[in-house]
Amino acid sequence: MLCVAKLIDSPRRTRATKIIGTPDYLAPEIVEGLPPRAAVDIYALATVLYELLAGFTPFGGGHPGAVLRRHVTETVVPLPGIPEELWQLLVQCLAKAPASRLRASELAARLREQLPTLRTRGTAVRVS
Repeated sequence: MLCVAKLIDSPRRTRATKIIGTPDYLAPEIVEGLPPRAAVDIYALATVLYELLAGFTPFGGGHPGAVLRRHVTETVVPLPGIPEELWQLLVQCLAKAPASRLRASELAARLREQLPTLRTRGTAVRVS
């Protein structure tokens, strides 16, 4: 469930930009009008992982404009009971700056490294 985002420019003299996508999963750079790159998928995936762990998205709730603003301005609230290594991975993938996020291969490797720890802590993890 990764977001699909596209910016549409209005043909009017004053340049109005609309964001198309699901506000809960949009990376800050999309909200700011930058072109999407691979890092937006890492951000969206981390948002989904956060939602799976917490039961809600990190910046969701309220008016869509408020949700979009929170993606750009607020930091993610820590989740109690999450192993520190997994939390740090989430924080890195939810970084505001795209260059600070892990690449997909790095994320996959780090998640694989954590599997034994997560299994011994009783965290339900399914890998297919």
